[in-house]
Amino acid sequence: MRFNFGLATLVSIHPAKEVEEVAAAIRERGGSAQLVKFEGSDHVLHYKMYPTEYVSAITKFIDETMESNIGPAIYWDE
Repeated sequence: MRFNFGLATLVSIHPAKEVEEVAAAIRERGGSAQLVKFEGSDHVLHYKMYPTEYVSAITKFIDETMESNIGPAIYWDE
């Protein structure tokens, strides 16, 4: 199972330390957990403050998840 977490550097609903502990537990159980840190944004503001980085992180996660399960990602434009 794969997980992707966006970490807020500000005090958040889910403090970064707690998210890092959850990711470590997932890895200890053989899962995959990717952490992406967003400096200065809180919870749902990651996309608003860092749209390029956010989309890149999500796209990478989707690509890697699809590849590990069914092969290379396929995109449909238009």
